[in-house]
Amino acid sequence: MWLLPERGGRDGVRLHMFGLNSPDWCRWWYRLGMDSFDGSKLSTEGAANGWYWLPKDGKYGRETPEMPVKVSDLYHKLAVKKMGAEDWGWRIEEGVLVPANEVMVGELNTRCDCPACRYLGRARCTSPRCWKRKRDLENGFESRHCADPRMMGSTEHNMGRVAHNAHVMDWLLSKIEELMVRASESDLQGEESWLRKHLWIVLIPE
Repeated sequence: MWLLPERGGRDGVRLHMFGLNSPDWCRWWYRLGMDSFDGSKLSTEGAANGWYWLPKDGKYGRETPEMPVKVSDLYHKLAVKKMGAEDWGWRIEEGVLVPANEVMVGELNTRCDCPACRYLGRARCTSPRCWKRKRDLENGFESRHCADPRMMGSTEHNMGRVAHNAHVMDWLLSKIEELMVRASESDLQGEESWLRKHLWIVLIPE
């Protein structure tokens, strides 16, 4: 299969990969010179399965690995069902309930400042079926809580998590490109040999 992109590029044909876009697959499409790709990974992992991606981007104590073996080394994949949203404390900010404390998974700070999370931290969850909305009403509390993607319970939470994960995916793609460029400009010897060993080199030349 790896010969196809080279032939396609030579003949002016663009190649698209259908249905495979998990982060580690994306690394291969870059290596093989594919022009584009798509898939349902963001919606299935984010909305349906409740996975919250968190980049190892150097923020809030999340150190980026110096020699990642694979793309999955560059981010955490956390189950929101295990984030303990039922036990969070809440406070009112600009008329919306927001988490009162940093949400931690062990010693890992799950805070995110991507555009989606900045918006979701202010946007209200409007679903009457959300478990938190129901619990608040049972307790006589009328204020709406924010659509935090680190919890489940409504379309706002679930699709917001998809949007958050899309921003993480964009960051991951930038890191893939960065590592590919670094490998292409390196002699792949000595301290840089790991770039060859762990397959960051591009198979199809531009």
